[in-house]
Amino acid sequence: MSTSQEVANGILNLLDSEFFADSPNLGEREMRLVRSDFEGIAVNAPAVIDITKRQALPVVVGIGKTTRRQWEVYEPKNLSLVAWDPDTAQVYLSDASPPRVKRPPEEITSRMPPEPDEEPPYAQTASVKMAVRAKDRLELPWAPARLRLAAVHFDWLSNVVPVELRGEREPARGKLRKISPEPNPRAAEAERGLLKKPAIPLPSYEATPLSPKAPPQGLAFTVASKLAASTSLPVYGSFSTQARQWHIDRSGTVHPGAGGRKLKVVAVVPVTLLVFTLDLPLPKRFDWGVPVYAEGPVEAGSTIAGQFAIDALRGGTTRLASGQHTAYVVFDSGIYGPQPFSI
Repeated sequence: MSTSQEVANGILNLLDSEFFADSPNLGEREMRLVRSDFEGIAVNAPAVIDITKRQALPVVVGIGKTTRRQWEVYEPKNLSLVAWDPDTAQVYLSDASPPRVKRPPEEITSRMPPEPDEEPPYAQTASVKMAVRAKDRLELPWAPARLRLAAVHFDWLSNVVPVELRGEREPARGKLRKISPEPNPRAAEAERGLLKKPAIPLPSYEATPLSPKAPPQGLAFTVASKLAASTSLPVYGSFSTQARQWHIDRSGTVHPGAGGRKLKVVAVVPVTLLVFTLDLPLPKRFDWGVPVYAEGPVEAGSTIAGQFAIDALRGGTTRLASGQHTAYVVFDSGIYGPQPFSI
């Protein structure tokens, strides 16, 4: 079965003349997608856009699915675009479905799951569509940038597409982010065994028993698959990346650590958690500044690694409804997930 990247390269590989056409003909590509038996979501966009000549960001999205999937994860309510700028850590979100066309009531069918014995093994369908006015819907600043773009279909994640917005100046750089949320000082006491079990008070930026192993480059994170309440969402993550100049923190901030250690903050990296709820196209969003600890100073380009353990819902007003949810994390040049869970 084809991967999202293979579909993007082999089927959604539009020429610039097609991307910027008023009404691109996508029918032939849609038929190729049906014949590929692809199940998933893929996305593509122009690699370079001259913003002094163009005022649009065309995005093509292809989805291959069974009829069961179409009923279980209704596309118009569960299709989103995520764009982000690794150079500034800005994240942009939008519903990716085309504007809805009003239909007479008699043409609107109820959305009910198919009967278990209906049309086994379920017919394969596909759709290829252009995201209308992606620049405006994402509310992108039309300025030089090296963006990344992906599509989310609830618990399906597409390939990531690099898009350079090229102009007359260099892309902007980010600014050092404030540590947020601040670490819970009682976390170090728990790690030293001074508090009663159960878990370590959150937030904590040291490794915990629930912290996943960091990949050589990138991020790994976990959430519990079943949560008992809508007021708590613990997220555990680990990461490794190359420090950017604006990550580096020379303030001399020190946090208390396990065993009485003093943890020197040498960098702060942006992490954005996105939580999608079934049938709601736009996610709940949580932006964090995660400290990185090290003995000595770091320089731009050197490898930095760290962890985070944060209850995304604690201390705020955001709540999640009972039902099905999926979490993703935007970090540096990548988006990670899905991590499905239910309440």
